[in-house]
Amino acid sequence: MQSRISLLLLVAFLLIGGCTPTREISYSLKDINTYYTSDSLYLNTLRVTLSIEPFADVRQQVADNGILFVRGRETELNEKDYCINSEEHYASDKVTTQVASTIAGHLGKRRTFKSVVSVSKEVSDYYLTGKLKRLFGEQEFSSAARTGSYFGLIGALATAGATTNANVLIEFTDLVLYRKSDGATMKLEDVNESFTGEMPADAYCWCIYDNVNDQLKAAVEKFAVKVEHAVAEMELSKH
Repeated sequence: MQSRISLLLLVAFLLIGGCTPTREISYSLKDINTYYTSDSLYLNTLRVTLSIEPFADVRQQVADNGILFVRGRETELNEKDYCINSEEHYASDKVTTQVASTIAGHLGKRRTFKSVVSVSKEVSDYYLTGKLKRLFGEQEFSSAARTGSYFGLIGALATAGATTNANVLIEFTDLVLYRKSDGATMKLEDVNESFTGEMPADAYCWCIYDNVNDQLKAAVEKFAVKVEHAVAEMELSKH
């Protein structure tokens, strides 16, 4: 509910004449579970530091992503109005560092490692590299939400529960884990997370950014387990 209110305030700000906002690649970590006390394997082997390095951004090399870099967040696809997480609202020079920071924060909240940081491989026991291939979202425009916005805050609140069909794709590839002490490496499986279905919508196509962040969260939660087991395996291989 808080995020909904914040979104409505943002819309009101824009209507008054505010500047084009920048959207962050982040999400709440409050509901991320802590696992370090529940698995003796983790407790015995993961008392190491891990750095998540910024992934190489190869999104523009993938044809499907092209639309995000050339169109605004409100666009037309197949003669139908859509919302997309247009690149114009991301700080383009910080996308991969934001993704790295978000992954580090998520893994750190699980507390299976001694610590998890980003862009700090010089001071870490392990570090992870990879490529960002997709961070993509498209969603049918909500005419109901737009109509509600014409009636001010009351109308916007009345349509705050609007949803439309959306498609979100998250993909990390070429993931490699490095052990600093001896240069050992381990290649991890690619991460692919997709969602198609009803997702929250709004009058001015801002929800798609939050929806992409939500699916990134789901992807990172699954990815976290793979990283933990990979580090555990590499640590055990030293003995």
